[in-house]
Amino acid sequence: MSRALEFHLVQWLARDHGDPAERASFGELEVRVADRVVTRLLDHETRSERTAIRVSMGVLARWLASNYFRLRFEPSPLEPSNDPEFRCRHEVGAAGDGFLWPSLSFSGDLERVVVEHRASEPGSTIRFLEEDFRATVSVEDFDWAVDSFLDLVIERLHVLGCADDDLTNLWTTVASERRDPDTFHQRRLEALMGLDPEELPASAVSDLVASGRWMGLSALEEVLADAKHTRGQARIEALREARRRPDGYLNLTSLRGVVAGSTRDEPPWKRGMRLARDLRQSLNLGEGPISNDTFRDLFGLDLPRATPDGSDISAGFVDGGDPTTIGVVLHKGHPSSLRFASARILGDALTRPETDSLLPVTDQATARQKTQRAFAQEFLCPIEAIRQRVSLPVPTEEEVLQVASDYQVSEWLVRTALVNRGLVDRGFLPNALEAQV
Repeated sequence: MSRALEFHLVQWLARDHGDPAERASFGELEVRVADRVVTRLLDHETRSERTAIRVSMGVLARWLASNYFRLRFEPSPLEPSNDPEFRCRHEVGAAGDGFLWPSLSFSGDLERVVVEHRASEPGSTIRFLEEDFRATVSVEDFDWAVDSFLDLVIERLHVLGCADDDLTNLWTTVASERRDPDTFHQRRLEALMGLDPEELPASAVSDLVASGRWMGLSALEEVLADAKHTRGQARIEALREARRRPDGYLNLTSLRGVVAGSTRDEPPWKRGMRLARDLRQSLNLGEGPISNDTFRDLFGLDLPRATPDGSDISAGFVDGGDPTTIGVVLHKGHPSSLRFASARILGDALTRPETDSLLPVTDQATARQKTQRAFAQEFLCPIEAIRQRVSLPVPTEEEVLQVASDYQVSEWLVRTALVNRGLVDRGFLPNALEAQV
């Protein structure tokens, strides 16, 4: 069976220095992500190319075991390069120990595991040949890859008589916690908040869950992933207060009969785009701009007069007695931002778990937020409409600004849509890789 992620041992090698476990687990390793071999490299000194790196497998095994829950669940921040603590927990290079590692990172999105690779800097003595990419793998494939690799390394050390008791005990503990539903859920919440296992007392995690239970578990996870442990309780209370005084209401009666019909096998961006296209079609909107008047007539929210709230995040609140009425809090004040946030809440209302009464809008890279952003992007400014109005593959500044003006969206949204759909080069947008939905 083909797997989307694999830590593949090519061969064991002899090594005459280092501690016994490091020597016993030294060898050639290929890291494969789908059809890419991210360890493929060019050695300028030997003028040779090879597909494997020469490292101590034990070093990587300890790093994977130590960070398993955070790799599996914690979303990437908007600018991971500015967060050294995140990089230490998520970038393979942090395994260190003097070995050369590819610029590869793992993070969660609450549905799948995101794998991101950065190309080597020009002029490197040893240069990894794979270019920048971002991919997602199923949690099943991630677990298979990590489990297989850890079992291989632990067995190797045991056979050679230099077992690493710390590594064995750590991995035994992780495996036990994965099997216990209550402990597994606690580790998931800790990781979402940017914490290592047991870094926050179990009672404190339970208190946060109890305090935010009113919003639904899925929504609470989104909130905690955004607020982290330092602001989690304050964010929950701020949202509870904001629920009592919304800026306006979305009326969703026009959406009756619209079925989201998504699957987790469908990437979030595709899910959001498909839903937006289906909704435009069901409302006979074509591909033209949606004016504020049309938005108000369809959904009851008067965007120009929406008053930004002091809350940290925009959000929707489902009326328990009437699921077609969504209270809306909007904290972003620019007109195009208000439209975008409102459209995200609209998309989330169509895809939310039925148990959620909060529709959170955050800057996190979870699958739910990616789906929201893709929906809002396509609903407000369809990619086909952009394609017809700009010169590809190099749109002019004037064309981009005109589309943004006609559709009442930001220039950033237009540029991001073009980059995300592969219609222009990534250089068209600064930090284009981070902009992917």
